[in-house]
Amino acid sequence: MPEKPRKHIDVDSLQQQVTVERLASYYGITLSEGFGASGEQRMACPCRDCQGHSDTRSVSINVSDPFKRWKCHRENYGCGAQGNLVTLAYCLKHGGMPAGGKPRGREFFAIAEELEAIAGGASRPETSSAPVNNIQDDTGDATKIVLEKQPNVPLEKSENEAARKLVTLDEQLISDVAEMSPEASAYARRRSFFSEALCGECRTGYMPSSSRSTLRGKWVFGVSDEQGRPLAWVGRNLKYEKEHQAWLEAGRGGDELAKYRFPSTKLFRRGLELYGQEWLDDERFEESLRKIGLLVVEGFNDRIRLHDLDVASVALMSNKATSEQLTKLSRLAEEHAGGRIGIMLDTDAKGDQGAKELLWQLHERNVNTYLVWSRNKHGGTFKDREPESIDRNEWTEISKCLST
Repeated sequence: MPEKPRKHIDVDSLQQQVTVERLASYYGITLSEGFGASGEQRMACPCRDCQGHSDTRSVSINVSDPFKRWKCHRENYGCGAQGNLVTLAYCLKHGGMPAGGKPRGREFFAIAEELEAIAGGASRPETSSAPVNNIQDDTGDATKIVLEKQPNVPLEKSENEAARKLVTLDEQLISDVAEMSPEASAYARRRSFFSEALCGECRTGYMPSSSRSTLRGKWVFGVSDEQGRPLAWVGRNLKYEKEHQAWLEAGRGGDELAKYRFPSTKLFRRGLELYGQEWLDDERFEESLRKIGLLVVEGFNDRIRLHDLDVASVALMSNKATSEQLTKLSRLAEEHAGGRIGIMLDTDAKGDQGAKELLWQLHERNVNTYLVWSRNKHGGTFKDREPESIDRNEWTEISKCLST
């Protein structure tokens, strides 16, 4: 039989009527207390696989715009999802972006019907498919606990047999540049501190393309818990710069290319962890922690470089911190660094903005926090630099200004 004709729904009008608060409520999502009714507001990314899913400042949304334009700003460390209210509704409902960047056909009509229901005063239906994960407890009863808040389980204790086998994945990694692909060799040579010993110590290296691993052909970093137990393996796209430049020149829309491949949120919540947290008890970093406190950087290589310089640091794996990371930073600083934290994000415009936010957030938690460098500090000498790029002499000059 032919499909029953669909009724006409004025979606443009509905987008103007439905507020973001009502939309989120319908899909069982709680916005932050400070979410306003006009202008640009901030919220967590609706996509479950984005680190910004647990950060209430990841998405900017213009609630004064009739179509409620929004975008996730996690960029290379997230998903770059964006769209109008229809797309936001889809993401809140399904926990991810629709194929092609916006819902079409039946998916679009289903969202249109729900917008119409919301505009008519409907509340969240019992059968809503909002992205709330039901975690089973020992009795089999479903408890509505949001997955993103659940602690990461060390791979060795995973219920998944395949995940348990990943504990020793670093044994497959190559750290000898002579045995790497051209892209991997170039990546390692640009970082002269990447000695074989350091790579082995920090569980990082090149996963050969001949491997059966899903991370084959990538530079791999191991993320561990505070006890040093592996939690996840993250792959860096070695062709990212070339592919990203081609993407920019082609003027393509849609999501920005991803630099890193993280496990899905179901397997690993990176917003709960700090890269390098397992090293803070090591005696080699006692002097650094005592003199300058715990440094906070953005990326994997930033922390590895400081590790090579015997400087204690942890990486956010982003230029913004989640609330869970802020809580952990406060605790680790108190336990290991006399309550003192130095912020050393990249000295580009985004890094400076992230540093300002991080300074504010940590000061609000009464943490003794200071700025290591910025685009203008130190006479602008280190403008547009990353911690991984500094040499030993440069660090000596910087550290003279940091010691207590």
